[in-house]
Amino acid sequence: PTQGTHNKQLVPSPVSPAVQRSNRKQLVPTPVSPSVQRSNAQQIFSSPVLTPTQGSNNVKPISNSASSPLDSRPKFVRLPTSSQNIELSSQSNPVAQQKPLINNIQANSRSKSSQGINSENPNRSNSGRFDMEEIKNYILKSVSTENLRNNLKELSRLPHQAGSPRERQLANLIKARFLASGCDTAELVPYDVLLSKTDPSQNNRVSLHTEGGVGEEVWAAQSVILPNEELQAFSPYSPSGKVMTAKGEAVVYVNYGEEEDFKHLDSIGTSLSGRVVMARTVIYVSGMDLVRRAVSRGARGVILYVDPAEVVNPGDTTVYPNSTSLPGDAVKLRVLRSGQGDPLTPGWPSKSWSHRLLEENLKSLPSIPVQPISYNDAKVILQKLGGHASPAAWHGKLTDVSYNIGPTMTSDFAHLNLCLATYNQLNRKTIYNVIGTIRGEVEPDRYVILGNHRDAWAYGAIDPSSGTSQMLETAAVLGQLKAKGWRPRRTVVYASWGAEEFGKIGSTEWVEEHLGKLQERGVAYINVDICATGPILAHSASPVIRDVLVDMAKLVPGIGSSGTIYDEWREYSLRVDKTEPKPWHLGTGTDYSAFSFFSGVPSLGMGFMRNSTDIDVPMYPAYHTGIETFHLVDTFIDPGFTIHQGCSRLSALTLVRLAEAPVVPMDPHYLPVAMEEALTEMKKKGLHDVLMGTLGVQTLPTLEESILIFKRAANAFLARIKNQNYTKDPMILRGINDQLTRLEQKFLMPQGSEDKPWCRQAVFAPSRGSPFGKWGFPALKDLLVGLENLHGTELSQQHHLIEKHVSDLILMTSSAISSLNHLHVI
Repeated sequence: PTQGTHNKQLVPSPVSPAVQRSNRKQLVPTPVSPSVQRSNAQQIFSSPVLTPTQGSNNVKPISNSASSPLDSRPKFVRLPTSSQNIELSSQSNPVAQQKPLINNIQANSRSKSSQGINSENPNRSNSGRFDMEEIKNYILKSVSTENLRNNLKELSRLPHQAGSPRERQLANLIKARFLASGCDTAELVPYDVLLSKTDPSQNNRVSLHTEGGVGEEVWAAQSVILPNEELQAFSPYSPSGKVMTAKGEAVVYVNYGEEEDFKHLDSIGTSLSGRVVMARTVIYVSGMDLVRRAVSRGARGVILYVDPAEVVNPGDTTVYPNSTSLPGDAVKLRVLRSGQGDPLTPGWPSKSWSHRLLEENLKSLPSIPVQPISYNDAKVILQKLGGHASPAAWHGKLTDVSYNIGPTMTSDFAHLNLCLATYNQLNRKTIYNVIGTIRGEVEPDRYVILGNHRDAWAYGAIDPSSGTSQMLETAAVLGQLKAKGWRPRRTVVYASWGAEEFGKIGSTEWVEEHLGKLQERGVAYINVDICATGPILAHSASPVIRDVLVDMAKLVPGIGSSGTIYDEWREYSLRVDKTEPKPWHLGTGTDYSAFSFFSGVPSLGMGFMRNSTDIDVPMYPAYHTGIETFHLVDTFIDPGFTIHQGCSRLSALTLVRLAEAPVVPMDPHYLPVAMEEALTEMKKKGLHDVLMGTLGVQTLPTLEESILIFKRAANAFLARIKNQNYTKDPMILRGINDQLTRLEQKFLMPQGSEDKPWCRQAVFAPSRGSPFGKWGFPALKDLLVGLENLHGTELSQQHHLIEKHVSDLILMTSSAISSLNHLHVI
């Protein structure tokens, strides 16, 4: 607040610590166990869901009394203390002196309530005057499709790669919006990090030449993604270099570049030594793993393209700007590196004074030139390939292309050779996170965080700006509530991350800087990156927090039906997957990674995906290309911005739920359940037999037994907090919540896995091969990779590492069991 004499009117007289302790009993609402909270979701936001007319924002709030602070005549009131009412006029309240957030605030109204915090009614917010049902209805009616559209239009108006002037400009804009939305604080947090850029004086190039490269250039691939913006196509962190193939050779086509694809090449005797590899890429195949496989076989360069099979919708006869299908001259960008955060400061925040690794010693970056091209350009090369025929599964949907493996070209082109030249540069840049906070009223030292990244490869209208658009609207709506006197129980944090596309740098650096505080005080992290690509809820979560968003989805009107978002999700899941809907496991592809896998903060991700029965491609076609524009969203994907509206409503309700519930809405029993599911998957794939039989790991039954005991302990914990009343001692309530929010930390490995120090989670993280799959016991599965190729001493050493890790898992499980015991029991 503005410094001045009015502050004195807002500060109560000092109270001694002893009195404060005795008064805590009066200030803490009755806790409700997670299981009761789940079953009573309709009671906590208790009225029936109101479904607005599609395209309309008019959801009439349900109010329990005519004097509700959230009725159609909102009043500007400071919440009263438990002993007195405080009248605040616009002259005595610093918030009221700012630009009004609600046009019809009656600033001089007097509060009629003196109930303060209601310790007997968990359906009331901590601000006392606000019934949770009223908050729900206010959020549902207030999220504006017009605001969401305007947000997205501005956010995607210009390209904004990390470190660019436009990206910094957006950081300042978002900071200003956080402050205008009533945040108590908003700041830019800088980090000095290693990024990658192209050379503005010469473009990266893939070309065909005569006479062994010294003659005429007869063809060259397109080298820019946005001609009018002069943005070059490149693979970030790919080194500068030039590779010339032998006369009559072009590339070796390797399909997706997975291990099985390279093994097929080995089996037919196709050597990669000294040659250039070309692969089609999809979101679920790690680009860095592809490059490493190529390098291990002697390849000198890699060309990447995306095939029409992945980016042209079945039945489409047109492409963008007349449909959502990707045009043939578009280039898809993706970062190539292992790990996350600043490459030069792994494990530590990248401040200007931080010690850094030497760039020439970095092993996390590709060692050979890599360049993306369009599928039109890929077609030119593939049409000229001879050599072995490829398996039918390697064939995409390029017309007049046989998808031969090469590397030789057909006789008509035997006089040509291919040249791959990249001129990329590593450069240190300052990036910025934008952090806004609303101070919690009862537990200001407990944080519920809503975040998304800000940078994009080009316009970024979907990734990430659809998520940022809804975050700004969510902040605005909660700011309106705050202006009416509401304040959350716990501190709410909004975060706009920088440089996510370069390897989740901004979020990782922030987590590394505040690691101790987040592990002690972090309640939950909510990530909303790609908010709108279709009408179906896409939800991923770490185990203990998996139900909270599901419960809130049952309260939000559906996108295209008279039901709820949950109803639409369930209908889709039953029709397509033949199962009840449930959240996905977390991957490592976005900003919740550092929160969940490095610090152990319970995390969830949300957005809306396309209906795969209508459009059978793995990702929306414009992903990471220059056509990810406002026109694409406004015309084809979400013309009425009702998907964005549903996304904002859902994230706002989830944020409020986590910030307001006396007992945090988490369920510890899902963690041992997840461990059981992972072991079941291992048995189906034969990994269990390998451990028990081939390796003779005798401790595996002990691990299975400890998981069973863990499950019993979790259920006993739930029964205990359900059947007892802890309101007499707020410190016990605090202890219970700490037991819930810190449970996932028990499975963090101090040093991470061998080649993934950033991934410390031993149970629910992806294993090697794909960051979006192969879930469960990642370090254990990684230790089994390539086991069949080891013999003698190497096999014995690997056996020792596996035995040790199983022992570690048992000890972690034992620690988790102990953490759920009575608070006084060590």
